[in-house]
Amino acid sequence: MVASYPPPDEFRARCHIDPLRYREMYRRSVEHPEAFWAEQARAFVDWQSEWNEVCSHDFPGGRVRWFDGATLNACTNCIDRHLPERAEQAVIIWEGD
Repeated sequence: MVASYPPPDEFRARCHIDPLRYREMYRRSVEHPEAFWAEQARAFVDWQSEWNEVCSHDFPGGRVRWFDGATLNACTNCIDRHLPERAEQAVIIWEGD
């Protein structure tokens, strides 16, 4: 028997998607993976240049490529694009022993 522990209501209130939206997104990711992941990549990553192909793969040969031909700047995506809303927040809090 598998135990199930639903999240508390205060956690659910902060979620970005509900179970219905999750199931719809999952269905699209399985039925149209290239379109789905291209949409996600455009929504959540700032690209310097866009890709030629979302995904190509040779599973028997162990080769998979995502967003082939695209260019991005990791610093821009991890730090710079968040500055307008979070410039006054600490990025790293470190406490030595």
